[in-house]
Amino acid sequence: MRYYTVFPEFTTVSVGNNTVSPVHGTLSVGHTAARSQVLDMTMRRAFKFGNSTIDPRLDFFNMTNAATIIARTTQLGPTCGQAGSIQGGTLIKAGFDISF
Repeated sequence: MRYYTVFPEFTTVSVGNNTVSPVHGTLSVGHTAARSQVLDMTMRRAFKFGNSTIDPRLDFFNMTNAATIIARTTQLGPTCGQAGSIQGGTLIKAGFDISF
């Protein structure tokens, strides 16, 4: 299980002569980042047949189905703070290795 803090987010405020004159430029303001818990698990078991080995595997990613926001709009305005993308849902992957 992984517990991590995503990167800090910065809100961008564009200052031009139509807002404050005669100043021009961009100001970035940082704030605390979100935290996320992700549970990944792998199940595998090796079976030996003479000189050969088969190793089936099941991988589970994001078992808690967390929908952590990965990117959001940071430009100050009516869409500020809206989610741009979120972490994908639960993913199950099956596979195997064969050695002979």
